[in-house]
Amino acid sequence: MTEDALLPAFADIGTSQHYQTNRRGRRTEKYETYQMNEQDIKNIKFSIKKHYFKNPTATLADTFSWMLGNYYSYLDGNGKSDNKPLGERPSDHQFRQVVKRSFPLALILRKRKGKKDFNRDHNQHLTGALYDAIGAGHIYEIDATIADVWLVAKANPKNIIGKPTMYLIYDRWSRLCVGFYVGLESASWESAMQAILSIAEDKQALCRKHDIPYDPSDYPADGIFPSKFLGDCAEMISRNSNRICEGMEGTIINASPLSPQTKGTVECGFRLTHVRIASVVPGYDPPSNAKRRRGKHFKNDACLTVDQFTSVILLSIRLHNHTLMKNYQASPEVILRTRPVPIELWNDSVITRVGKIQRYSEDYLHLRLLPRSEGKITERGILFKHCYYSCPELEKKGWFIAAANRGRSDVSVSFDRRLVDTIVAYDPNDGKLAYRCKLTKRSECYKGYSFPEVEYVIRKLKEVIADDEQDNQQRRSDFRKDTSAITVPAHAAMKVATKGRSRSSRTADTASERSAEKTARRQTEAAMPNIGGEDQDVAGCEASGSSSSVVAVPSETKQFDASNGNRKVSSSVDPGSYPHDKNVENVPKPISIEKRLALKRQELQREFQK
Repeated sequence: MTEDALLPAFADIGTSQHYQTNRRGRRTEKYETYQMNEQDIKNIKFSIKKHYFKNPTATLADTFSWMLGNYYSYLDGNGKSDNKPLGERPSDHQFRQVVKRSFPLALILRKRKGKKDFNRDHNQHLTGALYDAIGAGHIYEIDATIADVWLVAKANPKNIIGKPTMYLIYDRWSRLCVGFYVGLESASWESAMQAILSIAEDKQALCRKHDIPYDPSDYPADGIFPSKFLGDCAEMISRNSNRICEGMEGTIINASPLSPQTKGTVECGFRLTHVRIASVVPGYDPPSNAKRRRGKHFKNDACLTVDQFTSVILLSIRLHNHTLMKNYQASPEVILRTRPVPIELWNDSVITRVGKIQRYSEDYLHLRLLPRSEGKITERGILFKHCYYSCPELEKKGWFIAAANRGRSDVSVSFDRRLVDTIVAYDPNDGKLAYRCKLTKRSECYKGYSFPEVEYVIRKLKEVIADDEQDNQQRRSDFRKDTSAITVPAHAAMKVATKGRSRSSRTADTASERSAEKTARRQTEAAMPNIGGEDQDVAGCEASGSSSSVVAVPSETKQFDASNGNRKVSSSVDPGSYPHDKNVENVPKPISIEKRLALKRQELQREFQK
């Protein structure tokens, strides 16, 4: 209402200096109001960036104290650092006003929490996941979690085996749960593969196994494969996950790390499942109990096995698929046409929104999803991860004979990391031919093992060999020394005995010398064992001073009747006597075998002439 209001930039009159007080502010009696300048603004901004943003536990009050100690302090006469008094430095109110004007809240949260935590917990969410899907069967969300339930062993229910891993697969459009898996394996591709296989699993056999009534209308997505799989950056980003894209019309989308909000359908499915089973399943351990001081031991109530808990999850999924969703946001034509129930939304979308849907059998999916690697065709079988495999078909084709004569070759192999018993080998000349191979006799010792367990055994064996290398070398050195103590004197004695003789003279009498050596060794090697009281008889003969070289065999031989167990006494006469003289020189030299054969040949010729 004044003429000055018509002046240019009237709104900036009195605030020409940025962030400065310009001699304004509430006056105090104790000190003058500190007038801030550009250097004060720089100090405040640098303190926020250096201390407040880099330290997640720091507060604004702590950052203000850090700034005063670095920029607004002095040394007294004793060399002690003191902060400047009020009126000579910015106040806490001025510090906070600069922070509020210079740094937006979004920037502060992003710098202190991190980009991923900010997007997950603090960022705005203006759109939902529903609007990214075209219709039913377009996007399946898959993820795994550790179920909050303690389980027991099937063979011995008194033993607790821990918490299981639970996989769930949800259709993004209809919120229909199309697949699941409950097992003791950690989150891995093998477990995810089982969850994907459950999409095409025989639902009637599944219900019969878990003693649940079967209704085909409860499983409208049986065998239907999606156009896209949305998973996290764990097993769904591994090399094995490429199996989904080979032989099947599907792709994989990986959510950003630490971004569960991008796959909120399956994440919410975990929470809803735990809410349903919390009050009805014994051994349920809520997550809040882990942070509670002196929490309750819910594991003591555990009584369900893996199969029984799987039955509970299957019932929970069936309940979810028939539950009306109050907050489901769909277009008006969908809401006017059908109720927001997962099964009804799926059936409506299949008719009105989606076109051709891919459907695969369980066996086809299983073979396609198995991870592949390379093996070696050897003469011992197919060598794969330290194990040998074979099958009658490959033996008839002569794969292993060709490897033994023409060399080894590579072969593509499908396997399951959890069990080494069988693999699938593909014909290198025809990729459509596959053979189911089993462990050979050479590798049957690993039956029932997993591939990591076999790798562990081989690694331990190599460690044992490496540890024994030093001892083995020492044993070889000791063996060399011990044999030298025998061979060196023998070689020296040979040199003395053959001095002045030719080399050929050493083999002149080989036959006769060998026969004599054989006869001499027979006296000890072929001696008969002692019978009955022979030792006593010999001792008696020596005591009586008998010089006879013949030892009489006892005339009475003790025998036992096998029929009644009574002892019989029978007399036996020695047909001859045995030489007992220990002096080998007195024994006449026997006729050699060559001379015996010559005499026998002459005798046969004389008889033939007659």
